[in-house]
Amino acid sequence: MNQNKLILFNCFKTLFSYFSNKNKKNNILSNAIRVDGNCICSLCGKKYSKHPFDYDFLSSECLGNYPYLNILCDGTRVKL
Repeated sequence: MNQNKLILFNCFKTLFSYFSNKNKKNNILSNAIRVDGNCICSLCGKKYSKHPFDYDFLSSECLGNYPYLNILCDGTRVKL
């Protein structure tokens, strides 16, 4: 009986984690802004296009699974 409870608990934990991550990703996507890659970051002085990609967000497989959001120094995600 205890093993069944443990299996059930792990299933719920996995589902909760999945939906929590999905909600987090949807929130990030809804707050991402479209900008020109030549804009200058107010914190580091580099162009937005020189900031790292967010590899949690990839284009569809037919487009090559490339990252399409950059992460600015303040944590903002931008689509160039």
